[in-house]
Amino acid sequence: MKPSRVTLTFTSDSGRSYLYDDQTGMIFPWTQLREAALSAYLSVALQKEKYSIQRPVSRTSENETNRFVKKWAQKYGAFVRTPTSLPQPPSPAGALEWIRRHSAQMILILTERCNLRCRYCAYSGMYKYNRVHSQRQMSPERAKGAIDWFVDLVRIQIQCNPRRQVGLTFYGGEPLLNMPALRAAVEHVQQKYAGLFNLALTTNGVLLTEDKVDFLATNSVHVVISLDGPQTEHDRERVDISGAGTHARIMNNLHRIRQTHPQYWREHLRLISVYSYKSDFKAVEAFFEQNEGKIPPLFRAQGVSTREGEFWREATSSDYKRFYEGLSILRDQYKQKMIKNLTVLDFVRYTGGNTIFGVAARNRVDDPVTPWLPFAGSCFPGQKIAVGVDGTLDVCERVDGTFPIGRLSGASGEGIDGDRVRSLIDQYQHAVLSSCTDCCVTRFCNFCFASALSGGSINKPPQMCAETEKSAKAALRDYVSILEANPNADPCLGFGRVAFGSRLSGQPTKTLQDLECEVRR
Repeated sequence: MKPSRVTLTFTSDSGRSYLYDDQTGMIFPWTQLREAALSAYLSVALQKEKYSIQRPVSRTSENETNRFVKKWAQKYGAFVRTPTSLPQPPSPAGALEWIRRHSAQMILILTERCNLRCRYCAYSGMYKYNRVHSQRQMSPERAKGAIDWFVDLVRIQIQCNPRRQVGLTFYGGEPLLNMPALRAAVEHVQQKYAGLFNLALTTNGVLLTEDKVDFLATNSVHVVISLDGPQTEHDRERVDISGAGTHARIMNNLHRIRQTHPQYWREHLRLISVYSYKSDFKAVEAFFEQNEGKIPPLFRAQGVSTREGEFWREATSSDYKRFYEGLSILRDQYKQKMIKNLTVLDFVRYTGGNTIFGVAARNRVDDPVTPWLPFAGSCFPGQKIAVGVDGTLDVCERVDGTFPIGRLSGASGEGIDGDRVRSLIDQYQHAVLSSCTDCCVTRFCNFCFASALSGGSINKPPQMCAETEKSAKAALRDYVSILEANPNADPCLGFGRVAFGSRLSGQPTKTLQDLECEVRR
């Protein structure tokens, strides 16, 4: 099959040209001469014939450019991707073995009850295939049994690395509505598996009473609390069963925790903020700026899901225009602050800077990939595992629950069903990955099982690929523009991934000049 060129050319804000190569994940400063050399190489050299640049340039420049193209093409496989059949999904036994060696997190869904009725909630009834709120909850025995099962599942990891830690997250519904199961699970971990689990809990924050906080603080449980900004923004969507807003109650709880458990508040509490086409970005930004240091730091900001839901159906064209203009303003603000080495507000960082961070943290040529899922953004089913109130096992807490990968009890057997995992990967390969081989931005694709799984099957929206390429090109332009203006900027949001350059040499390359040296060798 004929190889496809998988590169993307773009210009920075200053007008400099670059080429992004999806095969290696590298960004190269680009010139007409390099483009001519690469075009000549790809049209002739793949047939092992002699090639030359058909333009009036010096012999030295031509030879140097030819060496550059040949080095990256022949040594690192850059610029083109040959369509090949994806590897067959692993056997059921192979899938289970992979999960034993790589699974890193278990999410216990302690209850399907909730004391709120947030209007954008995934379980509000507005999403076609998702469950809705119910009175079902996990028993303490099932919670402890799930922990024992998971420890046994990842035992080989612990044997290989006695210091290995894995995640245990408590989810709902509202997990604080099921304190018996939560207490049983945490005490079981502390008594039997001390030091193995990083404990976390996601909550709406309303039920963070003194006794519950004492328990969470004593056991060093990390807590993520939903807070959508100022009262007007938060209370529009995040209401209780009676329809009353919840902002004041959450703020009171946060202020009390700060006074009674200052170290726990500082080290273990984080916020998550949700936004949509209804959001007033200026008001939300102002709230987080005015309350910086008075409320916990923001852990993440995310948009309301548009997939299989009703929430966005009422949005008008003017709503969409205002929404994207708001995000664009935040993006420009992030860029300018990075360029000027100014402190970036977390809300701006996680909205305006999120896609730019994706460029900075992208995989490079020497980063490992899962062979059965080489493209797009999905993790291997079972890399993290969500346990439902009835013992149903899902690939994560965000999927719609229509394709479980096993159960902890019942007629279908104990634990993960390797055949189900294999089938899920097979569907994903055919519906999603089969069209990825000629894509030039696979390293920026976030399409995963949570995005793809719908009603028990895998589906890919027809417009997704074009939108991903457009977003990646804009993020690449912003990324290099920041680094041109400020080579010491940290678009990685402090997570330590080198900005410009390659890991091939084992040394970071932070400036354009360094990158030129790197790519010419």
